[in-house]
Amino acid sequence: MTPSPRSCQAPPASRVPRHASRLTAHASRLLALMAAAALAAVLAGCPGAQPPAGSGGSATGNTGGSSSGGKTALQFWHTRRGAQEKTLQALCEEYNRANPTIEVQPSYQGSYNDLNKKVRAAIQGKSLPALTVAYESHVSEYMANGVVRPLDDLVEDSEIGFPKEELADFPEQYLASNRFRQFENKLLSFPFTKSNLVFYFNRDLLKKAGVQNPPETWTGFEQAATAVTRQLGKPAWVFDVDPSTLDGMVYSFGGEVLAPVGTATLFDQPPAVKMLELLQRSAKSKILAEVAGDDVGALFAGQNAAFYLGSSSARAATEELVKDQFDWDLTMIPHAEGVKPVTVMYGPNVCLFRSTPEQEREAWKFVKHFVSPEVTARWARETGYLPVRKSAVKLPEMEAFYKQNPRAWHVYETLQYAKGEPNVVGWQEVRNELEEAARKVIGGSAAPAAAATQLKQQADQTLAQSKQAE
Repeated sequence: MTPSPRSCQAPPASRVPRHASRLTAHASRLLALMAAAALAAVLAGCPGAQPPAGSGGSATGNTGGSSSGGKTALQFWHTRRGAQEKTLQALCEEYNRANPTIEVQPSYQGSYNDLNKKVRAAIQGKSLPALTVAYESHVSEYMANGVVRPLDDLVEDSEIGFPKEELADFPEQYLASNRFRQFENKLLSFPFTKSNLVFYFNRDLLKKAGVQNPPETWTGFEQAATAVTRQLGKPAWVFDVDPSTLDGMVYSFGGEVLAPVGTATLFDQPPAVKMLELLQRSAKSKILAEVAGDDVGALFAGQNAAFYLGSSSARAATEELVKDQFDWDLTMIPHAEGVKPVTVMYGPNVCLFRSTPEQEREAWKFVKHFVSPEVTARWARETGYLPVRKSAVKLPEMEAFYKQNPRAWHVYETLQYAKGEPNVVGWQEVRNELEEAARKVIGGSAAPAAAATQLKQQADQTLAQSKQAE
């Protein structure tokens, strides 16, 4: 996204949506149910399809970890490419050299949508990797099919786990988003590449339009966007319709997208309606232009737009594109009056698939290494993502990095305001439905209130059907 939290790949300067194809909500729901039914049928024919955690049984005959010649090979599926993939490969190679009996094998699988499809196929083909990166909405789907290896006992293991004081070194919201209330609040995945939704702005264009500071509220934002649009002669705000961005905007209007208990969505509530109203109003007044993928970052870097909402993971790439052409920065997204600053948390996690006790432990040991303070600090410096440990920020190399890269520090400052998205089964399809509703509103083919009501009905039905298919 600008790379999005759900960026399909390591981005240039703008986000590629997590979903590569645009399915209608109805078609997405049908595909999801068909896939669930097919997977259930396959798993039903596998004795012991859901063995207890740590039993070593595999719901799919997992071959992602193999032993040969005294060495355990662990397939690791990911979506990184370019410089980020090189960093990931280097980290894996260093780990392998330090652990001669282990060979972590990173394997690029395309976009998140591509990876999700391949995992679904691997479940049916009984050929899952040892571990994979995945968003919460994907992990819940995999867990519903009995193939995820819960991490609680590994985290608590006296030999290879985390003492309580060390576990407290992870930001609370990172761990919370990896606990799934539908599955007894188990820890099913672990933080991997994290970023936040932030507000990118061109300070030079704002000043030319008489706006001295980036707006903090949505009211101020609309006023600033109107002034800049008038000065620029084209829409000041380029907007890529991404479900995570939309969720973050609902949060910024003081709302939630899912009820605390049950599977009822809250898309018909005032905050969600206000979000849709803002989008339609901005499109009609021509201060907003809907743009997709890399075009967002390109328009911003070419000073053909003054601001956009996107993943903080685009920061490094944006710096490469803009260089010293103009003064720009990033900060918290605007919020409604009376609402405290808030944003949405981006970035996938890593989950383990059931295999053998030995392979599961070795896969976890690699994850533990990857999230160590020194390694996560290096990952943050070289990729533009956030470190997943609080102590990593205090390392001398990170302090020097933030001093030399103030925008990176501005990103880290937004972490205190970030919150996750729902991780219930079926949420991936709800994301598609939310995106479809927003596009209709922006295009003017649906009124915000009506679109919100219809979205809630569709989303609630999707979640109910997904729960039945568990």
